[in-house]
Amino acid sequence: MDTLKAVAQRAADCSLAPTHDGSVDFVQAHKVFNTVTFLSASRRFFQMAQVTRPGGWIVSDVMTETYLDRPPCGRGRRTAARGTNSYPAALPRQACVDLFPTLDCSLRASFLAPMGFASTEVLVFRKRAWRPGPPTRTGQL
Repeated sequence: MDTLKAVAQRAADCSLAPTHDGSVDFVQAHKVFNTVTFLSASRRFFQMAQVTRPGGWIVSDVMTETYLDRPPCGRGRRTAARGTNSYPAALPRQACVDLFPTLDCSLRASFLAPMGFASTEVLVFRKRAWRPGPPTRTGQL
């Protein structure tokens, strides 16, 4: 963190509300979306995009259907995560990917990352850099 001159800022419980819009260069959520519904994840994805500055990065891992295709995952689907009362929740990959363009973000990379008995998919998005458009003309009657 010192090398990159990064400042870690924790979320307020499950919300990024205390963080100013467009004030963050890099937002990362690791093992946050593995036990929440798609609606809950979407709400958090929206907040992540909202606080990210134009040109900034959003990185998150999610359990997509690739998690369900892996043989060791059967054990995880039937039992709660060790020490918690939560169960893994797979999110549809394409729905996650399709949501971000509506938030001015594009998918730049993705890869599988091992997580205990299965794996998650890490999705890397970049928020579109704001560019001023051509001046608009007011219509005349």
